[in-house]
Amino acid sequence: MSGICGILRTDDQSVDYSQLSKILDNMKNRGNDKKEIKIKNNIGFAHAMLWTTTESLTEKQPLVSSDGLYLLTADARVDNRKELIEKLQHRIGYDTPSDSQLILMAYQEWAEKCPLYIVGDFAFAIKDNRKQQLFCARDRIGIKPFYYFFNHQSFVFSSEISALFAHDDIIKKPNIQAIQDFLCTLSIEYEQTLFQKIMRLPASHYIIIKDSELSINRYWFPEKIQINNQISYEDATIKIHQLLTNAIESCTRSAYPIACELSGGIDSSSILCIAKELKGIQPILPMTLRYKNMKCDEGEYSNAVLSHLGIKGKKLWINSSEDTSSLEKYYKLFPDWSANGEFLGIFLESEAAKKNNIRVLLTGQGGDHLFDGSRYAITDFLTTFQWKKLYDELKYYKFSKSIIFTYLISPFIPTEFDKLIRNIFGKNYINTLPSMSEPLVSFLDKEKIKMISQDRDLEVLLGSYNARWVDSNPYQNLGYYNIEVRHPFFDSRLIEFILSLPPDFKYKNGIKKRILRAVIQDTVPDYVLNRMDKAEFSEPIDMRINNMDTEVLKKESFLVKYKFVQQDALDEEIKKFHNKSLKNLTPLWTKILVNKWLKENF
Repeated sequence: MSGICGILRTDDQSVDYSQLSKILDNMKNRGNDKKEIKIKNNIGFAHAMLWTTTESLTEKQPLVSSDGLYLLTADARVDNRKELIEKLQHRIGYDTPSDSQLILMAYQEWAEKCPLYIVGDFAFAIKDNRKQQLFCARDRIGIKPFYYFFNHQSFVFSSEISALFAHDDIIKKPNIQAIQDFLCTLSIEYEQTLFQKIMRLPASHYIIIKDSELSINRYWFPEKIQINNQISYEDATIKIHQLLTNAIESCTRSAYPIACELSGGIDSSSILCIAKELKGIQPILPMTLRYKNMKCDEGEYSNAVLSHLGIKGKKLWINSSEDTSSLEKYYKLFPDWSANGEFLGIFLESEAAKKNNIRVLLTGQGGDHLFDGSRYAITDFLTTFQWKKLYDELKYYKFSKSIIFTYLISPFIPTEFDKLIRNIFGKNYINTLPSMSEPLVSFLDKEKIKMISQDRDLEVLLGSYNARWVDSNPYQNLGYYNIEVRHPFFDSRLIEFILSLPPDFKYKNGIKKRILRAVIQDTVPDYVLNRMDKAEFSEPIDMRINNMDTEVLKKESFLVKYKFVQQDALDEEIKKFHNKSLKNLTPLWTKILVNKWLKENF
């Protein structure tokens, strides 16, 4: 995890060194090992380095090409180094290139198509003096952040939103519509942030600025992946194990000790157990969050994994004495986004990791996205005429009327009839899907068939909710502790293969992650492997709200000031919480976080 920033003057004026230097100095939560600035006329790049890989220890950024025609700054980890080096050997010669050198050579070789050749997490900018353009790109899932401001004089970008406000032309103002969207749906539009005029480059996209014009283009289209109905279940499990192992091995490339989150769930247990099997890498420290005297504590499962591996882990306890006043400290350090509800535990991990000289933290994030699957496989069996699979699945659900309505009737009902049918049946059976807006055409023409379960998987993976979470989750701030977080499940090679699998490989007869369980059956202990539940975290949220002075929302409500909510409605919600009659705590917790975020920023 490094930090990048830069200024392009589109009016051809020279970049002000002091302006770029202030942005770099305000990029507090990225790289802390080395800082450099390079300016040439109307372009200036800066880089804050965090050393993690062996190659990064001698890496020089911003990087100038040998012919002086290209300037690059990158926050990147290239996971397919061997493959890229083979393809670019004619450019490399006998030297061992850094990741940033590989990215620059990939751009020189394939121009705007270069992101498709790079596997890993990346955000980078290249000034191309040959084409007289600026090229900026972000990885497929958006793990590495990229924010920018653009007017008629300047294009200013950074890894952190707050750093941009060090520029004299950029004024901090709330983005009212985006905040309202977040309060309602926990997501916002792909290009938006919670600040006016501060934009984010969406995942899988690149920017080109040429002749003072900015254009944004998409380079990755996973929805075009075809379902492979010819592959056997056994062959798929072998391939997944290979791809997942490669992804974990790539993520363990480090010059420093490595830690791995271990919740006790299947995802993080898979990452840790496979990493432990790999040869030639240093020992990995498992880090487990424990919730004292709470139902969400998963200690029995994490202990089973540690016992299975014969290793000890670091247990970090969260209990009722947790200092929720640290929210104030949190927003002073990390003001870019209003935090999600589970951030305090992640920072406990970070402090412990820093004490152990950890610079790389592996997670199981992405396991749900890839392997959960969807009941809409039932719909797909109908539209693809897989009668036996359809019959077997319906038989498992005992031909439930609810299942039949939801998955075999409602996807074929045009939206305009939705309200009418709801009134007729008096139940919320109907859930019309936009992906089946022409259901009869899809049903009759195999060329136009849409796999709804695949659409659902893509929405979970690349939808606006996950795009917002990737940017705003606390992992983005761990550079403050000199830690880079890596998510092996988000490896694009693994993603593309999983998306090509028949839907019943992932979800069948009520079993989620069916094929992942098969992949790790000889790796993870049975006690975890056979687990069908997940921890539910309303109890810690309840604890945190109880530890707060909710009267503040009456005395000093920025939510009311900006007209996001009415005071009466907010008071009623707080009253219900204290009366233990508030069923869903997430909306109130979100309001509390947004209120504190507004107070700190505005």
